[in-house]
Amino acid sequence: METIAVKTVSDSHKVLMDGLESGKSVYLDTRFEWDIGTVITDYIVKISSEFPKYNEDDISEENKGGPYALILCGDDEEVARIHSITKSQTSLNVGVFPNPSPIETTCEKTKKKYPIFIGTVSGILSEMFLMDKGYPSQNLRFVAFLSGASIVRAGLERYILKIANRIPQCQLFVENTGNFSEDVMASLKCNYKIVVDEKPDIQQQVSCLYYKPEAKGNLIASIIQRNKGKKIAFLFLSSEEAVFFQDVMSRLELVDGYVLNNTQTLNEQIEVITQFNEKADGVMFSAQERKFKNVDLAIFVDPPKELLNVRYPGAGNIILFGLESEKLFFEKLGEKRTLKTIKMVENQLNDYSPKIEQLVAKQYFVHVNARTAYQRFLQNYVHLDFMGVFGLKRNELIPYAHSFGLTKPVKTNLANTTSKEVPDVPVVYEKKVFVGSDATVSRLRDRQKELKNARLMKKLEIGKGKRTKKSKSKNKSKKRQVRRNKK
Repeated sequence: METIAVKTVSDSHKVLMDGLESGKSVYLDTRFEWDIGTVITDYIVKISSEFPKYNEDDISEENKGGPYALILCGDDEEVARIHSITKSQTSLNVGVFPNPSPIETTCEKTKKKYPIFIGTVSGILSEMFLMDKGYPSQNLRFVAFLSGASIVRAGLERYILKIANRIPQCQLFVENTGNFSEDVMASLKCNYKIVVDEKPDIQQQVSCLYYKPEAKGNLIASIIQRNKGKKIAFLFLSSEEAVFFQDVMSRLELVDGYVLNNTQTLNEQIEVITQFNEKADGVMFSAQERKFKNVDLAIFVDPPKELLNVRYPGAGNIILFGLESEKLFFEKLGEKRTLKTIKMVENQLNDYSPKIEQLVAKQYFVHVNARTAYQRFLQNYVHLDFMGVFGLKRNELIPYAHSFGLTKPVKTNLANTTSKEVPDVPVVYEKKVFVGSDATVSRLRDRQKELKNARLMKKLEIGKGKRTKKSKSKNKSKKRQVRRNKK
């Protein structure tokens, strides 16, 4: 295996594309997660002109039909992102299967309709091993394994070899960002090994915006108002937070926006991502793992999960929301890259807090979303490990609750965390009673209780007033016995 050492992102992209265009299998060894998927999709689009054309009637024939290119990702989120990029660059049919893939929806005949297929490593594993055979297409020309870090985290590292051995012999690309073991690397049949020696020089401008926890909603609303006509992505620690703030901003009639959450199907996620990527402006609310094209502002509302490796491919500028208690983290981040501080005067912010609190207090579903978002925020926040910066104390929780429109902290399960401050987290929650037309679910529950009680009372009344045939026969037999005894 020939080894090529590169130092910058642009160099690695060029060397990678040259290696792929020569028809060789390439192994990329790097410790930094780059947006390498765009290079792979560019290459597939280039070679797609050479894919044989076929009619749907030809699918039944053994040696005809797709797929010709297969992209295996670490998780469903990456599947949705790569699918939207590929679909925007080619007119060919692009198929997907979720994680894990249902066999009935990814059968041989279904896959043959798609020249390009995108899925997860665990998805194709479930299909190969449950069906006890190799990948059904004999016409594969290119297979790419993306997101080595996700593959290692899922414990699927060694299965890459099993997949590679079961598919037809073709061109391979393997991205190792997750410290693959030496025996796995040695077993991969690749011609080129591209090693990235240094961390890439990221040119994105990163700014820090300090704020108070209770002003989070006001800050999001003000940024939306002041940046109309721009493409903005608000990034949170969890999709539950994204759902809550998108719903609130929509109810306040500031912006409808787009939102991605875990309850959406893969096809629904792909549709949302595609719509947002094709727009010149708009606002997206999502978890930090999501990546979108040509974003003017990528705003990390919560601390980034990759604390000192702050980056967002495809964004013009990055803004980090920061608390005074997190200054040590930003000082350390400033040592690694240029960090600009933005001063936000609170008097210049429109105060939406009363309106948000009113929505949470009166609207049942908004209240449920607020509670869930608050709980997921705390659960993720205390797991951020950086010199004790992100610990929580009992007296600090009320402002965090206010940031979600709640008057008091909500009972939250923070088990299995290394934070020393966890025992101080209170477990208090005042049950909310909803009245009015908005309390649909609570009213339904009350109505169900009323009906249940009414049925119970009816049964009791029947038991008191009327006797059943069984009870009458018992009474008759008792009377007969009494008469016999008297005689």
